[in-house]
Amino acid sequence: MIEINEINPFKANELAEAGALFIDVRERVELEEQAYIVPNIQNIPYSTFDEHYRDIPKDRTLILVCHSGVRSLRTAQFLVVQGWPAENIFNLEGGILAWTMDRFPTRLGQRSFTMVKPDSSCGCRSNSSGSCC
Repeated sequence: MIEINEINPFKANELAEAGALFIDVRERVELEEQAYIVPNIQNIPYSTFDEHYRDIPKDRTLILVCHSGVRSLRTAQFLVVQGWPAENIFNLEGGILAWTMDRFPTRLGQRSFTMVKPDSSCGCRSNSSGSCC
């Protein structure tokens, strides 16, 4: 297992103010709902990270962030395997959930949802025979 430095929002904010680059691996829809407000941030969605990680500088302090800290931890480990120096990579433990609990600034977007009614009471789309799940 690859060890990654995990940090809390206070340390992440200190590093951001000192010039560290936040790499937010959340998907676009997540960013539209709530975004970190930090000076240096780049979004590379987890779903396409393997196609774009080469754009990340190897000579900067990086803070990997996501919603809860799981995807960003996996991404941080991936970067180390690909040759980024582990001592320059940090994972924000708890992600934006911890960031907001500690009252660091975020930008909120409009929440959206759909009122699609499922075909069955359990939420699955039952077939014509009426069987479900």
